[in-house]
Parts: sequence; C-alpha cells; structure tokens
Amino acid sequence: MKKIVYMLAFTALLGSSVSCSDMVESESQSSFDASVVFAYPTLAEENIMSIYQIFGQNNAYRNRHHLWYGYNTDIEWYNSAKANDGKTTVVAYDPQVNETGVPLDAANGVYTYMYTAVERCNLCIDGIRKYGNPAENPEMAYLLGEALTLRAMFYFDLMKTWGDVPARFAPIDSSTIYIAKSDRDVIYEQLIADLQEASNYLYWPNETAKTASSTRMNKAFAKGLLARICMQAAGYAQRPDDGQVGTGNIGSVRRSTRVESGDWSGNYLYDIALKACQDVIAQEGKSVALAPTFEKLWRDMMSYTNVVAGEEVLFAIPFGHETRRGQWCSQYAIRHEGANQYVAKGLGGSVGPVPTMYYEYEAGDTRSMSCVNFLWGKPVSKVSTPAPANFNKWYFGKFRYEWIPNGQTIGSANNDDGVKPIVMRYADVLLLAAEAANEMKELDLAKEYLRKVRMRAYANDAAAVDAFLSGITNQEQMFQAIFTERALEFCGEMIRKQDLIRWGLLGDAIDEAKEKMKAIRVQGSYTSTITGKTYDYSKVGPYLYYKLDGEQIEMQLSGVDADQTLIGAGWTQWYEEETGESGAKEKKYEYVKESKLNDEKIELIYLRDPDTRQYWPIFSAAIASNYMLVNDYGY
Repeated sequence: MKKIVYMLAFTALLGSSVSCSDMVESESQSSFDASVVFAYPTLAEENIMSIYQIFGQNNAYRNRHHLWYGYNTDIEWYNSAKANDGKTTVVAYDPQVNETGVPLDAANGVYTYMYTAVERCNLCIDGIRKYGNPAENPEMAYLLGEALTLRAMFYFDLMKTWGDVPARFAPIDSSTIYIAKSDRDVIYEQLIADLQEASNYLYWPNETAKTASSTRMNKAFAKGLLARICMQAAGYAQRPDDGQVGTGNIGSVRRSTRVESGDWSGNYLYDIALKACQDVIAQEGKSVALAPTFEKLWRDMMSYTNVVAGEEVLFAIPFGHETRRGQWCSQYAIRHEGANQYVAKGLGGSVGPVPTMYYEYEAGDTRSMSCVNFLWGKPVSKVSTPAPANFNKWYFGKFRYEWIPNGQTIGSANNDDGVKPIVMRYADVLLLAAEAANEMKELDLAKEYLRKVRMRAYANDAAAVDAFLSGITNQEQMFQAIFTERALEFCGEMIRKQDLIRWGLLGDAIDEAKEKMKAIRVQGSYTSTITGKTYDYSKVGPYLYYKLDGEQIEMQLSGVDADQTLIGAGWTQWYEEETGESGAKEKKYEYVKESKLNDEKIELIYLRDPDTRQYWPIFSAAIASNYMLVNDYGY
C-alpha cells in the first residue's frame, strides 16, 4: 500500500543534500498509510496544518518573500537604497541568478519552501479525494477546499514572483522529480477550477469554529483569490513567446493569446471575477464588512486583533504573536532610531511611500495616514520622541511598533514581531468588482462598488463621494479612478506591483513617479499621462514646522501641505546643521530641496527597465537541483 510521510518536508525539485530518489522512494519511521491518515478528519487536519507551517519557516514568508517582493512601484520604494548594494538590486529590477544580498539564493529558500507547500497540498488533496469521502463528509470536504485554496495561493505567489514555473498538481513520484516549466495559462486554468470547486466546500467566515479566525481558509478568501487570479490572467504581463516557455526567451509585455483571440477572450475571465466578488459582497454585514474607520484596521493589525472573522480581513498570514514570528514591521513600520520604550533596538523604515505619495490624498481622505514623514528619534535614557524625517524618507503610518502591546522586547533576540500580514481584505474585493464591472462596461455597477470604499475613506461624507462619482462618465475615466483609488487604499500593502503589471503600466507608472519627485523638489508641476491629473507642488515647502503634544508621543506637522512663513505658538521650525564656507556650522532650514531628493536616489528606483524584469530569476540553487529548469526573461 502506498505510504506517505506525516508532515512530509519535500524540498522543491529538490534542493537538499539527500538525493531526490532517496526522498521519494524511502519510507520514514513516522510514515502512515494514506488510507488511514485521510480517512479520519483529525489526522487529515494535522496534515493540513503542516501546510500552514511553511509560512513561518526561516527564509520563507517569515523574513524573505513578503519582505522583499512588491516594491519598487509608483507608490512604494526602498528607503534604504544605495548604489552597488545587493539588496537594492533585488527590488530595483536587477536581481541576480546567484543573488547574495538578501539572500534569496539558497537551497532552502522561498522558492523551495513554496514548492514544499505545494507538495504538502498535493498529498492532502490526493489523500482526501481517495480516502476521505468528501462527497459525504462535510468535514473532509472543508479540508479538501482548504488544501485546494492554499495550493492556489502558493501557486499565485510563485507565478507573480517568477512568472512561468513548473506545474505540479499531483504528488511527486520517481517519474516527475524533474520537470520543466509550464505556460502559466495551464496553471491559471487549474487554479480557477480548483477555487471554483473549493468554494463549494469551504465555510464563510464565522460560519463554523474552523472559520472563526481569518488565519484559515474560508469561502470569502477563496472567491476573492479567484477574482484576483482571473484579473491577473486577463491582463498584461511579461511572457515568453508562445511555445517558448523555458527556452531562455526574453518575451514581451502582452496579454495571453487565449485572452486576445482564444477561449478566454471577451469577458470570460472578467465575468468569473465579477461573480466571485458579488458572492462575497452579498455577505456584507454577515460574513464580511469594512472596518468602521481606516485607522482602526491598522491599529487592529498592530494589536494582533485583525484576525476576527466576519470583518474586513479575509486572510492574514498566521504568524504567532505570542511566539513573535514574522518580521513585517522590521521592513515596513515607522522607523525607530534605537532602543526605546517601544523596541529593543533600532528597527523599521527600510521601505516607505515615495515622497510624492502623500500628495495623492485629497483633503478629507482619512487614508492619508498611510504616509507620514516623522520617525522616533535617537533615544535619551531609552526614551524616544517623534522627530521629523528627511523628505526623501517617508514611512507607512499603517504600521507602528508603538501600537504593538508590550513590544519593548522586539529586537532583543531577532526582528520578529508577531504581526499577521494581511493577504486580502474586503476593500480589495470591492475594488476588483468595480474593475471587472468596468471592463464589462457596467459603469453604474462599478460606481456602486467604488462608492463603498470611498465612503469609508471620506468618513461617510456622502456629498463629497457622490460629487466625485458624478464626474466619472465613461469607462476610461472609471479606469483612471480605479488606478488612483487602489494606490490610495493599498499603499504599503505590496499589491501595487501586480496591479501595474496586469494594466500594462509598470514601467510607465514608475517613470511618472520619478518625474513627480523631480518636480516636487523644485516646487514645480507635473501632468500625468495616465490619469491626466496635474500636480501643482508650488505650495509645498520649502520649510517645515512641528510640535509635540503634552505627552510627547504625537507630532503635528505644518508646511507639508502649504507654505508657512510665520511660526505660531508652540511650533518649532525644522533645520539641520551643515558646515558653511567659513567652516562654521550653519542652520539650514530648507526641508524640501534638490539635495534631499537627488537624482541618484530617484534613479535607484530601478536599475533595469521594469518591463523587462517583471520577475525574479529562478535562483541558482533551485536550478542546480532540477536540470530541466531554464530562466527566461533575459536572465
């Protein structure tokens, strides 16, 4: 009888010191008959839990993929960028096949772990189908839906990171150890079918005890992921020429032939996406809901309470907050310059909004909290107070160590913080629905879904929201609105890169970000060719004023929005000391100026054309373990 290894840890294709044939053919002392394991829900569920365990592995999601994929874009960039730096090359569209800066090129790296997760999913799916009787056993059916959805999530991450990859939808055996890449459409097609099937088995958030937390698969997330995959499959991407996947072909940015003229043409994929989103939207107030305020959403994330099912978060990576697993804040949180009342060492701020992102937000938009230009300064007796940051280093106001309960020990042993990064939230479903409806020329329907998101953003100011929507009169204007709205809503959440790729605007949008930065540093103007909007930066700076509240924990800034020449009571004018021509220290008051946002820093947003480097290369360690793998895209 066929054996499986309980909580089997396959390496991907397979990058360990043990030979592939030994791993496939040998039996562990902890082996169990699949017919036993997958005949009992408790044993089957333990195997499902081994899939989730991959998220927390070192070199996997904990400190590699989610910290290094998703920027630089037109709204987010690497604050710590510098020339001739290995980490900078990874995010600036020039990663190396033998990359060592992060590092990502490791036998037990994130590519390997994703395929380990896929293999565990395959074992569970195969075992439950054969021995679990999911047609008659709802508990087994849920576990099957969970494994199908997890596999779809891991595969979506594989494809968004590496493009075309090997398609593995059955447990590995001696004949399938080494396989080549598949055209990504083969994988998209399987994932769409899998998620449609899984949606029949999964429970809605809060429908059962298993879905009482947003850290397990549920029907709302499966349908949202289905919509996200359909929209990506329908859009643009760098693809090798037809029939040339895995041959070293550089390809071009284009839509799939199946979308342009084949069985996916017309509204086929948009229709699937819209219906999936509408199924979720129909559960509003019961299984899903927008957070009452934008700030509460992020305070909940930082306080580990963003996993309550039935609210906005549809799925969050289940890092343990008590064991402090996961290093999200070490990269994305507001910077702390040293050990203070909140952290045990200097942490945060490696990534932030591009300096012009704050100016995308209109007056009254509560989401402007996504961009802040203050940090927690150098501590005195281990106590820090907020201080203005340099103009070329803004931070994500969504992510704050100071909001984490009892966080003083973070950084004492490692950079783990226990924060559970959000993979998908209900606002994304609403905006995907608006986008799909607009593609199908359903303008009023698109407005309906967009309105829900803007109402929260503008604190239920219906007059302002309706006035904005009334100005949208055609499909192009609605796309421009969605283009901007997704930037405003998701800044710092690392999904913008995928948006820009599917719209065919990755390179163009980043180039516009560069031009905006060049304009703002001289208080000039810029008109977007994508949205037609003109940005007048003449009112920005060049001076900054600030003051702290009585408890020295909140900072107000003035001069960021408009020029201010008089200092009011309690305000301090920002300055820095520089050595003058006489050799003496002089106070320099200009906050926004060219030297603070110089050409070198701006140009480091990409080192190669982003449209020829939309994906990472499959790194050398993975290629060494599978002789059939070949890098495309010019690597």
